[in-house]
Amino acid sequence: MNDRSGQTVGIDTATAASPEDPALSARLMSSGLVNLYQENQGSQLQEFSEQAWKSYKYSAVQAPIDGVTQLVDYKLKTNFLPKLQFFESPGPQEIGSAGWNGQMIGSTLGAASQMAVLHKFIGPGAATRLELSSSYAMGTAALPALGKAALAGAVFGGVFQPVGKQEEFLSARVRNATAGSLTAIVLTGSSIAIKSSGQKLLRNDA
Repeated sequence: MNDRSGQTVGIDTATAASPEDPALSARLMSSGLVNLYQENQGSQLQEFSEQAWKSYKYSAVQAPIDGVTQLVDYKLKTNFLPKLQFFESPGPQEIGSAGWNGQMIGSTLGAASQMAVLHKFIGPGAATRLELSSSYAMGTAALPALGKAALAGAVFGGVFQPVGKQEEFLSARVRNATAGSLTAIVLTGSSIAIKSSGQKLLRNDA
């Protein structure tokens, strides 16, 4: 390389390429990796929270609105559905990603909120009386509680869950209602069985 006087100036490439302080270089590299990791974690947490909140709003609010409005539009031949869109459906996420996990949790909590509200309207009567009775176990005494669970699940699946545009409307509704009813029966039956087993263990220990 020539300087301004025209003389050739040599450059020690080994010295120029290597840091003067290896310990300082290591610290800088470590700090850079930590910052990169923290930024990545921060972006994943943001993606998770955004998708969880979006999925919760859709599942808890928009989905039941769509489900009921679809029934009204189908019965009355109206078109109210496009006018009642408040929260958009969450888009697809890569399986296993932070956004995908957020959607799973958000939609689960949203569905649980729906079931909690529905349970308030239907009332816990049969299940509560069963729990307080001395015959708390899976059997004929459990039938009223299972019946209410089946009704709640059928309403949840058949009324509040919308169906896709490509699905046959009535068959999809019946399928959703059946799946919701069976799921509620299984969950309620499992709860009764577990609690009754616990009561038997307590009586045996006494």
